[in-house]
Amino acid sequence: MNDDPEAIRVLPPLDDHVADKIIILRASKKEMPMPTRTLGEQEAFRKKIVEELPAFLFWLLKEFEVPESLRDPRYGVKAFHHPYISEILSEQTPEARIWEIIESSNLDGSEFGNEN
Repeated sequence: MNDDPEAIRVLPPLDDHVADKIIILRASKKEMPMPTRTLGEQEAFRKKIVEELPAFLFWLLKEFEVPESLRDPRYGVKAFHHPYISEILSEQTPEARIWEIIESSNLDGSEFGNEN
């Protein structure tokens, strides 16, 4: 999905029921490691990925160890939520929206008998 606030609304709020069960990454467009403008270049790129997959899978399954700081006893790895996406999600909560309305209302408390 895109990372604008409207698109991010499809994600659930990161409350105690969901936060540990979801990993939220943010990707951005980067230059491809090989040219991919033509069908032939795209096919060469696909072929290279297929050639490299067995070695990557061997490393992942036989050599790589999840660092202790990233381990989770329930899921194997801890959840991660990209800070930018998390911030937008927290701004979309009903509580945050109500607080924004309160802050923008210019109420000083005197309307409720609070003269402070």
